[in-house]
Amino acid sequence: MNNLNFNHQPTHHKAARRAGHGDGHDLTLRVAHLPALTWNRLGVNDAGVSVDLGETLPLVSAVSGHDRPGIDLKTADSAGIKAALDAFGTGERERVIAGKTAIYAEQAVATGLGAEFEAFMDGHARGYILTFSDTAEQPVIFDTAPEGTAALNGETGDILLTDSVNAVSQIIRVPEGREATVIDVIRGDDGKKGFAARLVRAHVGRGAKCHLIRVCLAGDDFTVMDDTGAVLEEDAVFDYTRVVVGTGRCYAGCAIDQRGDRSSFHFDCAYDLAENDLLEMNDVTVQRGRDTESTMRLHGVLSKDSEKTFRGTIDFRSGSAGSTGDQEEDVLLLDDALINKSMPIILCEEEDVEGRHAASIGRLSEDILFYLKTRGIDEETARRLMVAGKVGTVVRHIPSETVRSAVTASVDALS
Repeated sequence: MNNLNFNHQPTHHKAARRAGHGDGHDLTLRVAHLPALTWNRLGVNDAGVSVDLGETLPLVSAVSGHDRPGIDLKTADSAGIKAALDAFGTGERERVIAGKTAIYAEQAVATGLGAEFEAFMDGHARGYILTFSDTAEQPVIFDTAPEGTAALNGETGDILLTDSVNAVSQIIRVPEGREATVIDVIRGDDGKKGFAARLVRAHVGRGAKCHLIRVCLAGDDFTVMDDTGAVLEEDAVFDYTRVVVGTGRCYAGCAIDQRGDRSSFHFDCAYDLAENDLLEMNDVTVQRGRDTESTMRLHGVLSKDSEKTFRGTIDFRSGSAGSTGDQEEDVLLLDDALINKSMPIILCEEEDVEGRHAASIGRLSEDILFYLKTRGIDEETARRLMVAGKVGTVVRHIPSETVRSAVTASVDALS
């Protein structure tokens, strides 16, 4: 049963000075902090955000697939969100351990972008709690797009929010033994300025499975901030998929607390950046339980003066004996004027663990181009095929034909 109290009027924002947002339209934050600081000449310890929130394009957020039995979606104020987070039962975080920064101590549930972004969302976001009391066979889909844009699946759904500062804070609860898939798509309009922010905290119960899919297809003058935190109990599985195509500035992150023994975290990411696009990522998994498993797989394409930074941390805590962590990034560079920064990190306080990370960064092979040309495929078409292949590696796992088609169309338009 759903308990939705939709307000179709724009959100009335409260000042959040501690997050760098005062009486004006400017938003200034420090986000995506590395859990263990490194030499900062390359500027990867964190990322700065500076956004003018004035005169941004109004966006409409709608939801579909939430009205089936066993799914409950309800609005929540800040007190309701806090109570839901307290129910995660994460306990007191360590302040400083093994030379790491105290970012975990600053949040009840750690997230990839961190405490400053959470403070901004506390003052600006509309809150929702999504609970799955039974296994959901079909995904719940959140779709955000400019006013007048056709819905992804042909159904308008229920309108959650209409606002030029489109900010949503969401709690996802998947109880013991249940399974759920949640898809969140943000679409924009090239040449139009826009802003969207998402903060998701998920609790995945014992033996439960949750697949969270974040798709960003915003325009070249959009800023998107997309943050996630998750707590995994014993034998829980959390699959996290991120797709970013042609968004002007995107700041994304996740922090996963694998406190349950034998919990699993699988992160798959695809990005296609061009025309001065910026992507800043900070993804952390903290493996506390015994025999936990984590994988991070990233496939990306950079072209036309784009810039990307990936901070990826696998953190084995004391007591995580028998755990494994694997991280791999594959980046294709299609032009010369690019900036690519990859910061794979493994932190370890436990002896009986296995961690691995690797990065493959390269250009389109001349041998491949020659092979394709001999079969009548010109260089531009070959480039498009390679881009589609990189992104398609991840996109094919999205359980929605309409969402997959939207991603494909965005990739084609970018090429």
